[in-house]
Amino acid sequence: MEMDNQKNSSKPPLFVCKSCDFKCCKQNDFKRHTETNKHKRVTESNKKTPNKVEQTFSCICGNIYKYRPGLAKHKRTCVKVNAPEVSSMSIKYDNKNVLYEENKDKEKETYTLIEDNICSDNNIVNTKNMFMELINDNKEMMKIIKGQQEQINSIIPKIGNITNNNNTTMNNNFNLNVFLNEQCKDALNISDFIDSLKITLEDLLFSKTNGISRGITDVLIKGLKELDIYKRPIHCTDIKRDIMYIKDEDKWHKDENHDMMKNTIVKIADKERTALQQWAIDNPDWIETERKQIEYLTMMRSVCEPIENYNNYERKIIKNLGKEILIDKKI
Repeated sequence: MEMDNQKNSSKPPLFVCKSCDFKCCKQNDFKRHTETNKHKRVTESNKKTPNKVEQTFSCICGNIYKYRPGLAKHKRTCVKVNAPEVSSMSIKYDNKNVLYEENKDKEKETYTLIEDNICSDNNIVNTKNMFMELINDNKEMMKIIKGQQEQINSIIPKIGNITNNNNTTMNNNFNLNVFLNEQCKDALNISDFIDSLKITLEDLLFSKTNGISRGITDVLIKGLKELDIYKRPIHCTDIKRDIMYIKDEDKWHKDENHDMMKNTIVKIADKERTALQQWAIDNPDWIETERKQIEYLTMMRSVCEPIENYNNYERKIIKNLGKEILIDKKI
């Protein structure tokens, strides 16, 4: 509300209420106006109503929406919103940042690649070269891990004579010694069996969806079931105690402490990792779209998950395998 008192010989004093759009020449009339209900209602309303600030709704990807429904509709298809919150490990490679992201809030784990101008036509060739070098470095790392594991296995002492022939009779109708050394005398050695396994893209996708422990179990079971029972290098004689007999260097051994099975599990995990690296080299177009990048890195995360010396994984694989290759004592 303002009051203008203009001193002009040609114009009388003018009193103005801008809130009510009221004008008068006399002060008494103006005072009477300020005491009216209309004036009080308008001025009180102006005091209570703050200046409206336009509200907007923004997404973490940077998009801004005027209304909440628009933001909600966008979030259903937004890649960054649907990707879980991540903890990041940044790798500096050729002056470019590769962000390795791991989901910690949901069961599914997603890995996203972030690289400066990855979709740029000018940078796509450099990006491909960078990832090929990264894959080669990863392959060298796997060789080092494999060498270290072999050294560990050679250090572990073998306890006792693992070919105990004193407990070969399992019941009145089945003799384990006869079954292994006569009926299964032509069985493959475990090393030859592992070498014969071929890791397919289907195997890699299974490991991506179900985890490396189930992936290794599936590869082992499929490989053994393709063989005649008398050609198999592994037999389970007691599913409750997970007792395994494994043929190595043309002899059957009782796998005490599951040392031989653990070594087999590690070697098959290495075969899956090598197969994934070869697939990436043979299919360089995986880097061309964000969807393919996420799918490949998710698969790499599952397949390259450390399994060495993880007793829970090893026990689960041995337990599930034993159910499938338990010796039928009626043979």
